[in-house]
Amino acid sequence: MLRNVGCLVLAFAAVVAGAPLLASAASPQTEAADKALSYVRTLQNPDGGFPMLSGSDSDPGATIDAVFAFVAAGTDPATEKKDGKSPLDYLESETDSYITTPGHLAKLVLALAAAGEDPSDFAGHDLVAGMNAAFDGASHSYGDGPLDHALFMLAREELELSPATGAASRLESKQLDDGCWEFSDGSGCDTNTTALAIEALLAAGGDPSDNAIEDALEYLDDAQNKDGGWPYDPLSPYGTDSDANSTAWVIQALVAAGERIGDWDKGGTTPLEALLGFQNPETGAFTYSGDDDAYATYQSIPALLLEPYPGAPKAEKRTSKPTKTRTPTVTPTAEPTATPLPPSVAPTVVAPSTYAAPTSAVAGITVVAAGDGAAGEDSATTRLLATLLLAGGGALTVAGGVIVGVRRR
Repeated sequence: MLRNVGCLVLAFAAVVAGAPLLASAASPQTEAADKALSYVRTLQNPDGGFPMLSGSDSDPGATIDAVFAFVAAGTDPATEKKDGKSPLDYLESETDSYITTPGHLAKLVLALAAAGEDPSDFAGHDLVAGMNAAFDGASHSYGDGPLDHALFMLAREELELSPATGAASRLESKQLDDGCWEFSDGSGCDTNTTALAIEALLAAGGDPSDNAIEDALEYLDDAQNKDGGWPYDPLSPYGTDSDANSTAWVIQALVAAGERIGDWDKGGTTPLEALLGFQNPETGAFTYSGDDDAYATYQSIPALLLEPYPGAPKAEKRTSKPTKTRTPTVTPTAEPTATPLPPSVAPTVVAPSTYAAPTSAVAGITVVAAGDGAAGEDSATTRLLATLLLAGGGALTVAGGVIVGVRRR
């Protein structure tokens, strides 16, 4: 109730001052999304794909996120061409190399279904049959962790298939005590996987009032920063600042759960306003660590348009946030100890393709470690890197041999 009163006061003040009512209206931010899409189009490569970083080679995962952005904006990705090639053409050419993990397979099926393509007949594969075959009927699990599992559930909903038996219960069983999910077993809570898990449960027929979803919303409430946005991990020793990607993913989950975005203000700033704060007004791009960033832009566009992740429902809006019934005790998960960095050491980004776990990744990818482990060693750091980079891809910031930042892609 206090949140609603605060929103009314802020809305009244905005009217008196002549300011736009962005927060209370929670309207799709089409102008900002159009500017972001214009930036995205400048990133397209001649092969039709999109890069992880501006100016780099196309990447299937990044291209799929660009497809999600176009679909959210009501644009047919097949019409977005560079030198006659569309992102779907690029994905077709890269299918064999991309579908080497269950998570990638489910994400590609989801993207194709959302784009109106037939994933049961794509690039010479029946991707739907392959995805369904990867579901373990005995354990009711899919892939390497909750993130893969959620993508599988969302893909089935986008395909208008009934939920796989036991899939929702399995995902609920992986929820941690704090109400969150981790994208891979042992990696610890994160806002992104929690947001996607909420949407997957809703896609499978769950209700926003279900205990699992209410607990997850409480976790997101606790994880929200004072600037109205969200970090990847509110307990991370590597930084807890809000970022565009995490803020966007949470907004999508709130939309799917029927939450009023304006009710989620912190210090007078709503999540949409926080997200807009990451947009470069000159280029239209969304930033990460202050720089224009392709991934941040792809993933921000659906949230700007108040569109949930593909496969998730766009629920009726409720009148208020859930009433908190408990105060979760948040216990940080074990992390490798990082030594202080000298001011002169400049961080460098290690690309997602440079690390793979020996037992589950594509053969031939070199193991790269930092901090307390050398290449190929089974150390705490290498295990952390494997967790971060395998489940859906990731980016890692390393400086002076020490991990100083992580980012799920």
